Amino acid sequence: MTDTHQRVVARALDLGTDLRDGLTANQVARNRQLYGGNDITPARKEPLWRQFLRKFRDPTIRILLVCAVLSLAAGAYKGVSVGDWLGIAESAGILVAALIATGVGFLLEWRADRAFDLLRKEYENLTIKVTRDGRFKTIPVGELVTGDLVHLESGDKVPADGWLVATSNLTVDQSFWNGETEPAAKDGTDGPDDKRGSTFMVGGTNVVGGSGTMLAVAVGDSSERGIIIRDIQTTKREQTPLERKLQDLADVINIAGTGAAVLIFASVFAAAALRGDLGGPLAPVGRTVLSSAVFAIVGSLVAFTLTKGRKQHHVLVPAFLAGGCAIFATVLASAFVWGTPFAGQGSALANLVTGVVSPTLEVLILAVTIVVIAVPEGLPMAVSISLALSARNIRKDNNLVRKMIAAETIGSVDVIFSDKTGTMTLNRMSLATLYTQGRLYARDPEDGQPALDDVHVDDLLALGIAANSTGHLDDRGGELHFVGSSTEGALLKWLQDRGISYTDLRERYPALRREDFSSQRKVMSTVVRSGDRLWLLVKGAPERVLNRCVDVELADGQTEPFDRHEPELHRVLAGMAEREMRTLALAYRRMESEGDAREDGLTLQALAGIVDPVRTDVPAAVSTAHRAGIDVKMVTGDSPATARAVAMRAGVWSDDGLLLTGEQFAAMSDDELRVVAPRLKVLARSEPMQKKRLVEVLQSLGHVVAVTGDGTNDAPALKMADVGISMGLRGTDVAKEASDIVLVDDNFGSIVRAVHWGRTLYENIQKFLQFQLSINLSALTIAFVSPLLALGTSLLARSGVRLLPGADFREMPLTILQLLWINLIMDTLAALALSLEPKRDELMNDRPKRRTESFVTHNMLHNILVMSTWFVAVTLFMQATGWYLGADRTDARQVSSVVFTSYVFMQVFNLFNARSVRPDKSAFAGLARSKTFWAVVAVITIIQVGLTQVGGAAFSTAPLPPLVWLRVLALGLATVVVGEVSRAFRRFRYRVAHSADGGSSTVT
Repeated sequence: MTDTHQRVVARALDLGTDLRDGLTANQVARNRQLYGGNDITPARKEPLWRQFLRKFRDPTIRILLVCAVLSLAAGAYKGVSVGDWLGIAESAGILVAALIATGVGFLLEWRADRAFDLLRKEYENLTIKVTRDGRFKTIPVGELVTGDLVHLESGDKVPADGWLVATSNLTVDQSFWNGETEPAAKDGTDGPDDKRGSTFMVGGTNVVGGSGTMLAVAVGDSSERGIIIRDIQTTKREQTPLERKLQDLADVINIAGTGAAVLIFASVFAAAALRGDLGGPLAPVGRTVLSSAVFAIVGSLVAFTLTKGRKQHHVLVPAFLAGGCAIFATVLASAFVWGTPFAGQGSALANLVTGVVSPTLEVLILAVTIVVIAVPEGLPMAVSISLALSARNIRKDNNLVRKMIAAETIGSVDVIFSDKTGTMTLNRMSLATLYTQGRLYARDPEDGQPALDDVHVDDLLALGIAANSTGHLDDRGGELHFVGSSTEGALLKWLQDRGISYTDLRERYPALRREDFSSQRKVMSTVVRSGDRLWLLVKGAPERVLNRCVDVELADGQTEPFDRHEPELHRVLAGMAEREMRTLALAYRRMESEGDAREDGLTLQALAGIVDPVRTDVPAAVSTAHRAGIDVKMVTGDSPATARAVAMRAGVWSDDGLLLTGEQFAAMSDDELRVVAPRLKVLARSEPMQKKRLVEVLQSLGHVVAVTGDGTNDAPALKMADVGISMGLRGTDVAKEASDIVLVDDNFGSIVRAVHWGRTLYENIQKFLQFQLSINLSALTIAFVSPLLALGTSLLARSGVRLLPGADFREMPLTILQLLWINLIMDTLAALALSLEPKRDELMNDRPKRRTESFVTHNMLHNILVMSTWFVAVTLFMQATGWYLGADRTDARQVSSVVFTSYVFMQVFNLFNARSVRPDKSAFAGLARSKTFWAVVAVITIIQVGLTQVGGAAFSTAPLPPLVWLRVLALGLATVVVGEVSRAFRRFRYRVAHSADGGSSTVT
C-alpha cells in the first residue's frame, strides 16, 4: 500500500467512511452537522431600503423632489400668512406621486429579481452519483457531505474537493481554477495535499475523460470552488445587447424630451412675462429671478443633453446650476435687504413668496415634470420585467433560462442545430434486435424470426454487456432511470430482464484496465479476469469494431472466419439502420498477459440494434419552425442511414436537402461550406468541434443560430451560438454552464415553444413602446402649444380681435400632479399590462427579426402619430370651443377634471390600440385571454374615477355629473374607433399596393 493510499484510508476513517459501502445515513447527518452542506453561501444582498433609495438616483427625480419640498415650504407660508393652503396639497401630492412612481418600479424589479433567483436555484439543483449504505444512488448536489464516495465519469462536474480512491484513465479540465488549458491526468500517485497533484480533485472542475471514485474532503464554502465563488459573487453584470439597444433608443427620446422641456419652459415663461403675471410690486424682481432660473435650467438641460456620457457632463451641468442659483440667491438677498421700499404693499417676505418664489417654483417644477414625462426612465425597467416574466413563461414550457437576455434572443433565431438523441427522439433506448450466435433475434419477431427472449446468454456475452460498461440502472421512486450512457442502459436493462444482475458480475469480475469510449475513438474496451483467463472486451461503433475482427462467434462457442460472414453482417447492419436503430458491435479476445491490450484480432460476439423512436410532437414542432422561417438542421454521431431516416420521420429532411458525414465536412473549406450550408439538413458521424465550425460559418452569413448540446465537447459550440441550449436530463454540467437555456425535458418541441415566447416578448416591448411614445408626443405637444395659444388669443383679444369667441386656452391644461399620474400610468402600470400579453399563434407565421431591425416599425410610427394627433386635437378642441363635454366652464376645477379625466381615459382605451402593432391585427384579438391587461385597466379606471370625484385640491379636480362621465366614456371609446379606422386604412393601402406590384408588399 502506497503512502498516498494510506493517507486516503486514514482520512476516510476520520470521516467515518467505508471505502466500499460509503457513509451510513447516521454518518451523513453527523458530517453535515460537523462540516456543513455542499451549498455556497449566497452573496450578501443590498438591503431592501437601500435598493429603494437607489431608485432616487435619477437626477430628474431628485430635482423634482427638491422643487416639491421648496414648493411645500412656500405653500405652508402662504397658508399661514394668507390662508391659501392649496400649495400644500399640490406639493404633497407631487411628493406622494414621486414616491409611488419609484416604489412601484422598485417593487416590480424586486419581484423580477426574486423570480430569476428561483430559476437559478432550480438550475443549481443538479444530481450526482454516490455510494451510501452500500448502494449506488443519485442525489442533489446540495445534499453531498464531507466523507461521501462520489463516482465520476466523462462529462461530470466535480461537485466538491476530494481525494481519489480509484481511477481509470481519469483526466480533468482544471482551467477555471489554474488557467491550464491542457487537461490534467489524475492517477492518484501524488500526495493528496498537493492541490495541483494527481490525487487532489478540485470542486467545480470538469471530467473530460475516464472515470473514477473520490472521497469528498471539503464541500460548500470550504471547497476551493466555494472560495472562488465568494470572490466573484460581487461582480456586476454587464449590460446585455438588448438593454444597450433600448438604452440607445431612450437616449434619442431623452434628447427630444429635453428639447421639448426647454421649449415648453420658454413658452410658459414668455406668456407669463408678457402678460405681467409675475407678482405685483415685485414684478421686476420676479422677472429677474425667472430670468436667472431660465439661464440655469436651459443651460443645464442643454449641457445635460449634449454632454451625456462625456467627460464634461459632470462639470457643465453643476456649473450652470450653480450660476443660476447664485443669481437667484443674490436677488433674494437684495430683496430682503431692500425690502422696505415695498412697505405698505405687504412685507418683503410675503411679496417674495407670492410674487417671486411661488411662480418661479411652479414654472421650475413644470419644466422638471416635462423632463420626467419625456424621459422614458421606465423603459429599461419594462424590458427587465418582460424578460423576467417571459423567462418564467418559458420555464413553464420546460425551458430553464440561465441568461435572461436569451428569453428575447431565442425569438430571433433563424437556424436551429438540434441533436438527434433525446431531442428529436424519446431517449428511451431499448434493445430491439440482436445478432448473435449466427442468428438475428428481434423484440417484435416477424415471419418466424426468433425472439430476444430466446437468446442464450453465455457468460462471455453477459460479461461483455455488464463489465465493459460504466452505466447504471437507478430505480428512483419506482421509476427506472439510466445513469450514464442510454445505449449501455438499454443493454443492462435487457440483461436485468433476463434475471442476470450486472452489479454482481462487476463485483465478481472487476475491471483491471479500461479504455473509455470517446467521440474520437468510438470504441470502449475493458480487461477482466475470469478464472485463469484474461479477456479483452470491446464494444463500439460497428465500422470501428468490425475492422478489427478476424472471427465471428457462432452457437456453442464455435467460431468461423470473419470474411465468410461479412456480407451477411453488413446486410444486418443496413436493415437496422433502415429501421432507425442505433447499432453497436460487441467483440472479445483472449489475452496472453495483462500487457497485451491490443484492440485487434477480435472475435465478433454480437451486433445490437437499439431503437429510440421520434417523439410524437417533434414533426409538428419542426413544421411550425419551418413555417416561422427557421431552418432546422440535425447534427448527430449516428450513421448517415440512421440519421437520414430519423430526419425524414421528424420532418427535418427536404427533397433538396443535403447530408454530409463528418469526414466530408472536414474536407471542405469555409468558402465551400458557405455555399452548401443553407442546403445542409443532416451532419452525420460528426466530430464535436465540427458543430462549432458550422455555427461560425452560418453566423458569417448573417444567421442567428441556436444550438443544442449535451456533452462536454459541445461547450464550444454552445458558447459560440447566439443561443446555446443544453439538455437538462442528459446534459453534462459543462454543457449546462456553457448554455443560455437548459432544456428541462430534452424535447425539441420545447425549443420551438421558447421561440414563440421570445417573439411574444419582442412584440410586447413594441406594444409598450408604442403606447409610451403616444403619450410622450401628445403630452409634450399639449404642454408646448397651449401656453402659446393662450398668449396669442389673449394678445389678439386686447387688440379687439376674437377669432375664437368661446376660446378658453390655458397655460397648463394639465397640472403638474396630473402629469405625474399620467407618467405613473405610462412607466409602470402600462408596462405590467402589456408585458404579460399572451402569445399569439400568428407570430410563428412571421419571418425572424433581423439583428439590426429597429423596434419602431413604420406601422408603429403611423399609429403613434395618428393617436397623438387625436389626443392633441381633442384637448385643444375643448379649449378652442370652451365646451368641456357639458361641464360648467366657469368652474375651474370642473374644467380641469374634464381635461384631465378625458385625457387619461383616452390613454386607457389607447392601451387597447397599443395591443396591435400590425394593421392586420385588431386591438381586440385575444383580449379574453389577457387577464392581467383587464386587471390593470380596471385598476387605472377605479383610481381615476376616485381622483376625479374626491381628488379635490391636490389634483385640481371636482366631481363630474353622470352625463359628463358618459361623454368621457364615449370619448375613450372613440379612441379605439380611431385606432381601428386607422388600421383599416393601412390595410386598404396595403391591398392596393399588393395588387399594383403583383403581391410583393408586406404588412409591417
